[in-house]
Amino acid sequence: MTFARALCLTMIVQMIAGCITSTEVAVRPTFSYYDRVAIWANLSRSQEELFIPLYMKAFPHHTLVDRRDIQLIVGREEMMPDQLDEATREQIRRDLGVEAIVYPTSTDGQFAVKVIDMIDGAITASAVVSGKNYFTEENLSDKVLMRRLVDSLKNQS
Repeated sequence: MTFARALCLTMIVQMIAGCITSTEVAVRPTFSYYDRVAIWANLSRSQEELFIPLYMKAFPHHTLVDRRDIQLIVGREEMMPDQLDEATREQIRRDLGVEAIVYPTSTDGQFAVKVIDMIDGAITASAVVSGKNYFTEENLSDKVLMRRLVDSLKNQS
C-alpha cells in the first residue's frame, strides 16, 4: 500500500470514528544518546502511571531515575524542571548521573512532553498531541493520547 493510500485510509477511519488528533513533534539527535533520564511529571497519578510504562517500553535504553531523588537535591517540590539553574543541573548530573529530564504535562484534551538536557538546559525533544471526538465533543482517552505522544517521540528519534 502506498503512503498516500495509507494516509487516506487513516483519515477516513478517523472521520468515521469522529476522532481528529493533531501532533507536533521535534527531536534533536542528542535525545537518542541519553542513558539516564528522570521523569518529572506534571500529571495526575493515574496519568503518570500510564505514561511511565509506555515511556519505558518505547525507550528501553533509558534508565529512569526517581524524581524524589532529584527533589532531594533541588530542595523544593514546586519548582519546575525548566527553572533549574546551571549549578543545580550540574549537581543532579554529578550525583545521580541524570542526563536529561523528561517533563510530560497535561491540559484538557492535550498531552505534551519536553526533554530538557542537564548540561545546558536546552530542550532536545518536544511533542504535543491533542484530540477530540467531534461527534460527542469529548476528548479522547488519556491512554490513547499518551500512547500517541510517546509513539511520536519514538518515531522521530
